[in-house]
Order: sequence, then structure tokens, then C-alpha cells
Amino acid sequence: MSRPLSRLALLLMASSVVALSAKPAAAAWPTSSLAGIPVAQAYNNQTLSSPSQSNVCPDGAGGCYILWFDDRNNVAFGSGSDVYAQHLNSAGVPQWAQDGIAIVGLSGDQYQASILSDGAGGFYACWTNGATSPSHVWLQRFNSLGTGLWAGGGSQLCAAAGGQNAPVMVSDGSTGVIVVWNDLRNSANGQDLYMQRVNSSGVPQWAADGNVLASQTGYQYLTSLVADPTGGAWAVWYEDQNYASTGYDVNANHILPNGRLGWNAADGPGVGYATGNQTGGRAIPDGLGGAYIAWLDDRTAPRQVYMQHMTYSVSASWPANGVALSSTPPGDLRLASDGANGVIAAWGGGLNTIRGNRLNLTGSRLWGATDIVLVPSGAFNGSGDMSMIPDGRGGAIMSWDDYSYGPGSRAHAHRIDANGAALWGASGLIVAGTSFGALGPSIASDGAGGIFVAWQDYRNNTANPDIFAGHVDRTGHLAGQEPSIAAIRDIPNDQGGFVRLSFTGSYLDQPALNRISTYNIYRQVPAAQAQAAIARGAHELAADQDPAAIASHGAAYRIQRLGAQIFYWEYATSVGPHNFDGYSTVLPTVGDSTGFGNPKTAYMVEALDTQSYYYDSLPDSGYSVDNLPPAVPAPLPSQYTPGLAKLHWSRNHEADLAGYRVYRSTSPVFAATASSFVAAVADTGFADVTSQPFYYELTAVDSHGNESPTSSLTPQGVLAIPGDANPALAFAPPSPSPASGVTRLAYALPQAGRVSLALYDATGRRVRVISDGPQDAGSHSLSVALRDEQGHELAAGLYFARLLTGRTSLTQRLVVLGY
Repeated sequence: MSRPLSRLALLLMASSVVALSAKPAAAAWPTSSLAGIPVAQAYNNQTLSSPSQSNVCPDGAGGCYILWFDDRNNVAFGSGSDVYAQHLNSAGVPQWAQDGIAIVGLSGDQYQASILSDGAGGFYACWTNGATSPSHVWLQRFNSLGTGLWAGGGSQLCAAAGGQNAPVMVSDGSTGVIVVWNDLRNSANGQDLYMQRVNSSGVPQWAADGNVLASQTGYQYLTSLVADPTGGAWAVWYEDQNYASTGYDVNANHILPNGRLGWNAADGPGVGYATGNQTGGRAIPDGLGGAYIAWLDDRTAPRQVYMQHMTYSVSASWPANGVALSSTPPGDLRLASDGANGVIAAWGGGLNTIRGNRLNLTGSRLWGATDIVLVPSGAFNGSGDMSMIPDGRGGAIMSWDDYSYGPGSRAHAHRIDANGAALWGASGLIVAGTSFGALGPSIASDGAGGIFVAWQDYRNNTANPDIFAGHVDRTGHLAGQEPSIAAIRDIPNDQGGFVRLSFTGSYLDQPALNRISTYNIYRQVPAAQAQAAIARGAHELAADQDPAAIASHGAAYRIQRLGAQIFYWEYATSVGPHNFDGYSTVLPTVGDSTGFGNPKTAYMVEALDTQSYYYDSLPDSGYSVDNLPPAVPAPLPSQYTPGLAKLHWSRNHEADLAGYRVYRSTSPVFAATASSFVAAVADTGFADVTSQPFYYELTAVDSHGNESPTSSLTPQGVLAIPGDANPALAFAPPSPSPASGVTRLAYALPQAGRVSLALYDATGRRVRVISDGPQDAGSHSLSVALRDEQGHELAAGLYFARLLTGRTSLTQRLVVLGY
């Protein structure tokens, strides 16, 4: 199984599952390869750098940043490009202005930009400032709002004569970056490579204008820069000092954290220098301070891929000039770490396929004697726009352009495991493509085995590209597969402690895909409660354990670590799937409403697919309320003697009972309101010291403030209240109103007779006859369930209660809240 985090639990609850009406998806990531998130569709060209540069980086919170060159402000085509960026959150929703924001405040032409996460929720950008002559390289750090954090528009890394361009950066293993650029300060001798380390505040750490990396006679062309785990970096370039005699050579060096070089002499030891051209060099760290270097080699015909392993101190581990890998003529070349001190190499070419192999530290080929087919013929007919990154699980993810579709190119992606087996179908998947073309896919890890991808798209104008983006998860499906919590609502007319959680299902839960096997639901619990339960023997769910199976043997908890914070989630229940658009289930809360407020409980829904992948919804919270009043208290014989009324009633048995309230009036029919309130009583009796007799109403109250309907108390000895010897016909307003579930109707009859009591809706249609028959004179009070003649609950709305006796009719309004 594969899970994004570890696990947790609770007592299984009985749950009801119902189909819900379809709801719009919460996420914006599209599920169609013909769609994509529009990132920039402004006037003129929006263009990504080469995929060998970095155009996309994660934001650390499930989203990503995208960087591109933009000609929307150009007066003339091809001049004055600006650097623009956009921030997409974890749902694919743009966080900044439509079509992105300009992040470089310098005037004139800015180009050759790349982006890198700063590890703190923001990003670095470096670029060439072509507005000056000669050009210079710049670096700036930005926060999540796209605001530059360094004054002056950023840090100019070099002011040397001759000019600098094409900066490439990697992390320095801390909070800063290492940048390498092409430098023409010694242009009479050719083009050199220089480097600088900059801390998170924008302060250069090495010599002013940078340290020299390579300065051989002739030109050096940087082809790869990768960070290593020691805080330094490995740089690879090809150079032309021997071009006339033996062709281009590939060279490399280890950049140490202090700005010195692993190979003490500048220019490196030479890596690939056989007769014939060696170009296209790539590097990847071995995890031990060394690196693998691979390149395209023309020493024999046809061209082949060669590789060398270099130690921390820049000495070759394998035979001089490297070892051959490819069995067919290669094209573009990419490397990725396998996470186990080895390397995965892949290259395009050879009968329109992508081929590759995996090697360990000794140079042993793990996938075959030379290479294997990773992408078969018919799925690759591409250019040099190929990218590859590790998938974090021993395999790799690659992307490329494919021109096999007639007039429009397609952007493809493919994931292979540690054995070279295809995980996203034999030929990968199309991540972008229209009849007008999608080019240059640039990818970045989403941190969970999937990728963010950006590309140039020609759907709006075949001459001027726009920028679009998508998300592919670790299973090879576009967009987010996670469910989404739609609502968490209190259960009405209960004693509290429960809510109804409604959620939209994963888009994989539909008949055409049928990929979801179950939904697991968790509630967050206090850390102390979960820790105590685990100490008593409750289960902490491991990455490969199903919560439903574990919970059958006791409580189970999923522990979620986000930075320094730890959250405990208790497994509640499992639901579905039924190919519904949405689901609903009843769940317990951690706390209930009190006189001080309504404490919330957080919940999370996890979708498990048939390949044992898990997708977590964003958490959401809700609270429960005890909105069920106590039963009507039952009166017992009470007594009135001159000056004292002694009232008695039976005890209610609700667990949350708080007490009783006593009301009185000289009228046999009256409303229990603040004006008639006498006392709050904790016990089942009350002595009312009074100089005259009264009629009494009694209610029960629970700890959440819910009050029962009234119960009438007329003490023995009250034969007639002075001034009311012959009471008039009266009909009191329903109590309570608004009401939910039940209300109380009270009335007085001056004489015996036939009485009809009925409910009518707002249109005048009778919905229920409550009573119809002879009744004695005097006071009457009864509880009425708010249901129709068939026993169905009344819908919320306005109703009327009508009392009819003889030729006289009295009517009272009643508002029903519904259930």
C-alpha cells in the first residue's frame, strides 16, 4: 500500500449512506488532457524556458509556482520580455492576478529565467537582465504573495566587464542558493563559467563578482548543475579548447560549500575527452557526496551514451572516458537519482523510443546488459524537450514533446518504478494536447509521487503561445483524486454529540473508471486523549494498514506530522463506494454544545483506490447541538391553602436534565413567558407563598437550555380564581413557536360541548385533525406532534391551529422549523 502519511482510529459508528445530488468539484485541476489551468493568456507571447531550466517549483503547501517570459508589454515583437509568475494552490486555483504578475521590476529585456523553491513557502528566481549592455545576471527571493524580499529589485550577482548570462541555480542545502553563469569578462580568451553562493537575505558569500569555475582557453558551455547533500553542487559543461583536434570535451567539477572546488585546479579533471564530440553532459548526485556524469558521445558511430562516476574529491571510479550505456543512437539525455545511491538514465532516440537503464555505484546495469525500452515506438516522436525527476520511491517521472499526432504536438508524461516497469500505462499518458499543439512540458514534483506540469499552448493563437498547467498524481491520473467535504451539519432533534458529514466523492468513483474501493472517515481528537489510548494498547496505523480491519480489533489512530505540529486522527467509519456524486454519513463529535459555546470537531475523508493508493480531503470542522427538549414533566396532586400553594410533579429522567421552570397566571390559559415566570427549581416540588390562588404551568429544562412544552398544574383547593368564576373561551398561542418536532396547544372552555382542533397549512389545506369530539368545561392542554394525517413530518413553514366550538372559531399561527 502507499499512503501519504501514517494512521489512526475510534469506535465504529453506525452510519447511514445516501446518494446526494451532484455538486461542482471543489478543485480547479482539470481531469481532461485537452483542458489545463489557464496560467497566462495575455497579448503576444508567453514562453517557458527550456525544460532543462526550471519553470515550475512546489510551494510546500500542495501547490506550485510557475515562471515564464512574457511579451505582453513589448512595443516590438522579440524585444523587452518581462519575467512573470503565477501561484496555483493545492486545488489548482490561481492566487495572484489573472494572467500572472510581473515579478522583476527592472526595465528592458529580461530572459533566461529559472525558479527554485526557497524551502520556506516562497521561491527564488534568477534571470539575465538584457536591458543593460553588457547584460548581467540577477537573483531575487519572493514570498508567497510574489513580493520581492530584497531591496533594489534583487541582487546583481556580477558587475564584471564583458557581461554575464544564462544563470542556473540550485539549493545550497540551507536557505540560500548556488548560482553558476556564463561569463565574458575574459572574452578575448573565450567564455568562462563563474559561480556565487547567496544567503537567504541576498548577501553574496564568496568573492565579489563570483568565483571562477572554469576558464580554459576557448568556450565553456554549462549543461548541468545539481545540488549535492553536502551543501555544495556538481557542475557539468562541455568545452571547445580541443575542438580542432578531437572535438568537444565534457568536463565537471565539485563545488564545495566554501566556494572552493573539489578538483583543486580550476577547469576540472576532464570526464569525457575521447576523439570525437562529447556533449550534452548531465549530472546527478550519488547521495554520498559524489556524482554520476553522463553525456552524448561520438567517439564511434553511431552516437552512444557514456557515463562516469566521480567521487567527492573528483576522482573517476570507472574506466577513463566512462562506460557506454546505449545500444541505439541517442538523442536528449536525462538523469534521476534512484534514492539508493544509484542513478536512472534515460534518453530519446533509437527508433522513436525512449530507452534507459539503472546503474549502481559499481557501474552494474540493473535493467539489462545495455538498455531497455522505457517508452515504446509510437508513443515517442519527440524533440529535445525532455525532462526527468525522481519520483521519491526509487523510480522516475519523465516528460517530453510528441509529434505523432498530426498537426498538433502533445505533451506526455511517464512514470517508471525502480525496476523500469511502467506505472502510468505502457506508453505513459497525455498531459496536454490540442489540435494546435502543446510544447515544452516542464515538471516539478508534487511531493507525493506525482507532478505539476506547465507547457506552452497554442489553442488560442497558432503563432503566440500561452501558458497552461496541470497536475498528475502518483497513479497517473490528471487532477486531484481526493474527495471533498461539502458540509458538516448538526443532527436536528437529538441530544447532541453527532453531526452529518456530506462529501463529494473522488472523480475516480464513477462507472467509467470504478477505481475507488472505499472511503475512510476520521475525526481529529486531542493529542492527550489519543496518546493515552495508544498507551493503553490502541493501534497506531502504519503506512500499509487498512483502518477498517485494524479498528475491528480496537481503536486505531492515524498520526499526521506537519512540520513541528502533530495531529491525531481517530478512525470513525467507512463508506461506499456506490458511484454516487456524493455521500453522507452520521459521525460522533468530540464535544457538545455548552452554555459557553459550541466546540468544533475536525474531520477528514480518505479515498482508497483499487491500487491501494490513498487520497486525503482537506479537513473541515463542524459542531453538534443538543436541540431535543426534555419530556413534558408529569404533574402530581398539588395543594393550595390560603397563603401557600404546594406544587409537586414526577422526576424527569433525561441524563442532561438541568431542572424545572414554574410559571403562573390568574388565567387558566396563558403563555409561559418571562412575564409569567416564577422560579427555576432543581427538585420536583415548589412552595409558592402567595396571598391568592393561581394557575401554574411547568416545564423541564436541560443543560443546553432546551425547554420542554408546558404541563398545567392546578392545585387542589383552587375552585375558582377571584374574578374568573366563569372563564371565557380562550385559545393560547402554541408554545413553542417556532417549533420543531412537537408543540403544545392550550385552551379554556366556558362550558362543555363538541370541540374540533385541527392544523392547516398556509394555503388553507387541512393537514391534520388533532381532536374532534365532546369535551368538558375548563382548561385543556395537550402536546401535539408536528406530523400530518399519514404520520409524515411537517415541512418547515407557516401553519395555523384552529379551535372550533359551536359557532365560534379561534385561530393561532404556528411556525414549523422542520427536522
